[in-house]
Amino acid sequence: MDKKDSIYSASLTGCGFMVDEMTAILPLLMCENPELELKKEVIENNYLHINSQTTRSRAVSEFKKRYNSLTREFWEHYIELDHKNQVLAMFYVMLKAYPILFDLHFDVTVKKWASVAQIITKGDVLNGIYTIEAKDEFVASWSNLTKNKLSSAFITILKKTGLIKNSKGELQQVPYQNLDFSYYVKNRELWFLEACLLYPYQINELKDKVAL
Repeated sequence: MDKKDSIYSASLTGCGFMVDEMTAILPLLMCENPELELKKEVIENNYLHINSQTTRSRAVSEFKKRYNSLTREFWEHYIELDHKNQVLAMFYVMLKAYPILFDLHFDVTVKKWASVAQIITKGDVLNGIYTIEAKDEFVASWSNLTKNKLSSAFITILKKTGLIKNSKGELQQVPYQNLDFSYYVKNRELWFLEACLLYPYQINELKDKVAL
């Protein structure tokens, strides 16, 4: 199995969460000629404020992938959100855009949340990658450096989303009472509420509050 036959990619390691940076160039992604505007941004650095042109180019490539993973209607919704809900929405975007992130999150994080010891470590994420590579030759071909970078990036995303609350790696729910989940409920994306570590009764409460 080579890269084109696998659903997985490690490109996440070259960019990270970067919610503010993607929000900054979202108008360029949504304009009539995004390719031209994004090429200009890589050179001129008017929006991203990232010093290295190579890093800007890599980030723009990942932002295009994230943007194309969802509809324009979603992004019109996103751009109207306050910052804390944009952070939540970017987590949703990344789960959509990166199958490796989605599978690791449900196979490792969500299962850890349901266990007695609700703690996640880089080692747990690496074990999740080893489980995936047993079924995917392309993932198995990744270097140990790539796997370690991916594990670190995954833990960082959980921290930025608020799912890890301290240096021990203790898991917690996102502060769901202070966030707006109506978009996900209305669009029947209830899996995302589970991804935010909400309990079934909490998900049902939110469903009752939102008219489908």
